Amino acid sequence: MHNTLVLSKDTRRKQNVFDALRNASHTKFLGRLGQMEVEFKAELESKILVQYQNKVDSLLLYAAELEDKIKLEQDAREKMTILYDQSL
Repeated sequence: MHNTLVLSKDTRRKQNVFDALRNASHTKFLGRLGQMEVEFKAELESKILVQYQNKVDSLLLYAAELEDKIKLEQDAREKMTILYDQSL
């Protein structure tokens, strides 16, 4: 019977130590959680910003190419108009 009490006290002591460690770890985690959230959000926003910046850059290049093609077509039409007027 005496061994059961000692084991029981020992078990309770181990359980108390375990609970204290778990609570300390949980408290530390909750303390870091806010900072982790801020860092994750900043990193995600940065990744999304880079993706959209790449898309914008490619669309700006495409717009510049279209402007060049439009200019070439306008020049060609102007030359054709001049040639037509000269042929009359």
